[in-house]
Amino acid sequence: MQFRQYSFNKLKIFLLLSVLFEILLLTFLRGKLGLYLSPIFILLFGITTAILPLFIYSAEIKIQIKKIKVKEKTQIYFLFAICTFLFYLFYQKIIDENQINYHVSDIIPSIEIYVVRFIKDEYPYSLITVFDYPLPPTYLPMMWFPFIGPELLNIDYRWMAYLILLIGLIFYINHINSLSLTQNERVGKTLLPFLILFSIAYCKPGEIANSVELMIVGYYLILIYAILSGRYLIFALAIVLCLLSRFSFLFWLPYAGIVILIYEGIRKTSIIALLVTAGILIFYIIPFLSKDWSSFQKGLDYYTFAAMNEWKGQSWQDKNDTPHQLNQGMGFGIYFYRFLEVDLLDRIKILKTWHLIISILSVIIFSALHYFKFKAIDHKLVLICGLKFCLCFFYAFIQVPYIYLFIPLIFISVFIISTINFEDIILKKEESFLS
Repeated sequence: MQFRQYSFNKLKIFLLLSVLFEILLLTFLRGKLGLYLSPIFILLFGITTAILPLFIYSAEIKIQIKKIKVKEKTQIYFLFAICTFLFYLFYQKIIDENQINYHVSDIIPSIEIYVVRFIKDEYPYSLITVFDYPLPPTYLPMMWFPFIGPELLNIDYRWMAYLILLIGLIFYINHINSLSLTQNERVGKTLLPFLILFSIAYCKPGEIANSVELMIVGYYLILIYAILSGRYLIFALAIVLCLLSRFSFLFWLPYAGIVILIYEGIRKTSIIALLVTAGILIFYIIPFLSKDWSSFQKGLDYYTFAAMNEWKGQSWQDKNDTPHQLNQGMGFGIYFYRFLEVDLLDRIKILKTWHLIISILSVIIFSALHYFKFKAIDHKLVLICGLKFCLCFFYAFIQVPYIYLFIPLIFISVFIISTINFEDIILKKEESFLS
């Protein structure tokens, strides 16, 4: 038994190291391992972060919920407020130094066009022609709906993205405050997401200055909280938020539905399905897609066109330079670009095919692992690990591996390790020293 406990303590150490290297490979060590090795290690550490917790869960009692002292809970919320304010100051500086410019990134300028059109009662999904190039609208409603308020109040959109992130982090903090942890461990887990934010802001400020990815992080934090808490109304809302912003977790969704059906029953599954369907109908299909059924397909087709432009390189690059977005060490696209001796468009199409196959296989593999190996573990914990596992493969083989796309994956890891008690690692070392 003592040997087994020692073995699982080592797994916890490996897990912490995996999360650490995940963070470093996106920030301070990004691309330092080279174009070919970096994507491999990013994927390997991501998989490790998704799988190791399952072995740890299998040796421990499922999440223990307990009431903590009001004083301890207040301390955590106070620490959270301080971190929120400190990052606000840092983020303000980043926003001031990075004015919105579609020549740098068309993400926020495009969102602004959707919002202004909606406010003026115009169709948001008409072709965008105000840039130097025509841009078919590709963003789903939850990528731009939240910015209607900031537009009316003349507030920078990036503050709304930060606000939604904070909402997700409040759910995360509430989760931490409900677990049977020491106060020191709660403090560490409260600080961790902010340490990541500061690291990203320091190393690649443009990734959070020229995108609204902090909002996507917030969506996923709400989703994971909903899964762990078992609150199906919040779960349904979170699915709508995630699905109608980016459909990257679409492959994981059927697996999640089957798991919930098996463990939660048909009544709860049906309510969730009905709420999600209603949300998609109300926020997307009826008001927008029904007016132009081809708009969704046009958006999908544009991704190939956009990838083609990115694979040709930026205007400021020399002809023989590796395309900038493939030169960041973030995805396996570089392998298809460098080693396939076919036309550029064919390379992208081959990568798209592999992307689809691997995304489907990742769900099948994890489903098999769940059934044959981890069936006895709390299904909620397995679901969030499965989400991380599937998203790791999805983004590893995406056609254009923008750095900001990988930010949510790290925060999913943060939520995963929040469910594990690491205090016994310290205690074990103390016992060994005393003996």
